[in-house]
Amino acid sequence: MPELARTVWVTDERGRPHRFGPGSPPPEWAAVKIRNPRAWATGGKPAPQQTAPPVPSAASPPPRSGAGSGGAAWRAFAAQHGVDGAGLSRDELMAELVERGVIKEA
Repeated sequence: MPELARTVWVTDERGRPHRFGPGSPPPEWAAVKIRNPRAWATGGKPAPQQTAPPVPSAASPPPRSGAGSGGAAWRAFAAQHGVDGAGLSRDELMAELVERGVIKEA
């Protein structure tokens, strides 16, 4: 199994996030979910035995201020990306989404 060039986060079948770092080969269940070729040290993703289902497109992130920018909207958006926002403030959740590469820092 090829090694990773970057840190990636992958959610398992129960929705729990797992972190895999550079220089490590992820387990097969995670490798099939890592679709970004730049994540791999070899410059391309390995040929897995099984194929992950396509990732559904998600809506744009909620506004960062004003109407519709509350914690509930951000938790719903985060859930679409496999991030559990329970117990996090809106700002903490936004920081987590930035760290995982889901959104860009403002």
